[in-house]
Amino acid sequence: MKKILITSIAIIAAYTYAFADSKGNCGEKVYWTFEDATNTLTIEGSGDMYDYDEGKDGFRPGYLTIPAIKDNIKTVIVKGSVTNIGARMFAGCTNLETITLPACNMGIGTQAFENCASLKSITIPQSTRYVGYAIFM
Repeated sequence: MKKILITSIAIIAAYTYAFADSKGNCGEKVYWTFEDATNTLTIEGSGDMYDYDEGKDGFRPGYLTIPAIKDNIKTVIVKGSVTNIGARMFAGCTNLETITLPACNMGIGTQAFENCASLKSITIPQSTRYVGYAIFM
């Protein structure tokens, strides 16, 4: 009976950890927070987000679309003085539906929203200074 109880507690703890609110950085001064209850990823800070390129060892550390949250992201809100959305930043977020960008002079990196099949709404501000190629490819 003790083994079953301990095993059950361990499974519940692992599940809770995997889907609990998460946070990290995605740029030198740019940070993300994921709220599991609303499936919302909020990005804020200042400066550029990292570019994420797939290499022989996979994606660089800190890649936002970690399996624990990748398929759960439905809404992305970018706030503050973020000046660039990195290349492939949201690539493969297949359940991402809405993206809110700040009205500031920003850029959008190559393939930033690649394979975001559920994307329904994004408004790219007039002040956007550049858009990389194939951002929705």
